[in-house]
Amino acid sequence: MFEKDLKKIMTEEMFNLYQTMSVTKVIDGCDDLSWCPTPGCKYAFEKDQNRFSCFLCYKEYCLDCRVEWHQDKTCLEWKTEQVNNRDETDLID
Repeated sequence: MFEKDLKKIMTEEMFNLYQTMSVTKVIDGCDDLSWCPTPGCKYAFEKDQNRFSCFLCYKEYCLDCRVEWHQDKTCLEWKTEQVNNRDETDLID
C-alpha cells in the first residue's frame, strides 16, 4: 500500500504513529545512523565522526565511549580515570 492510501483509511493519529514507527525502524536498521544518547531526545544523526553535538538537547558526546564528551582526554585516558575513580570509591565504602 502507498502512504496516500493508508492516510485515507487511518485516523491522523494512527497515520502519524505509522510514520514515526517507519522512520524509527529505518534509523535503527542503518549502521551509519544513530539516535542521540540523551534519554528522551529524538534527534537522529549520521555517524561520521566520534564527536557528536546534538542540535535538540545541546549535549556533546563521544560516540566511541557513548558518554558525554571528555574534553582534552583520549578515550583511554577517560576510561582509565573512570576505573581509578571507581576503585577509590570502593575503598571508601
